[in-house]
Amino acid sequence: MINLDSEDPAGLASFYSAVLGWNVLHSEADYAMIGDGSINIGFGKVPGYSTRPSGMRWPSAPPSRPSSPTPQAGGYCWIRAVIRSTSA
Repeated sequence: MINLDSEDPAGLASFYSAVLGWNVLHSEADYAMIGDGSINIGFGKVPGYSTRPSGMRWPSAPPSRPSSPTPQAGGYCWIRAVIRSTSA
């Protein structure tokens, strides 16, 4: 069995049961559990729990990117070439 900390156990159980196609075995405000018959995942309430460390915020603007694709741009040119060759 796997247990995960959560701010909203019932909400996470509902979400992951839909994603995985598993049954919700137990659901209340402080604890919820889903399972598929062989594996169970529990979600326990931890007051004030956050997935984001305190002080971290989304950037106000996206990072700058090169105006034209280059080999240093994470393989973008190669992906673009593959898409062109498969769509022709």
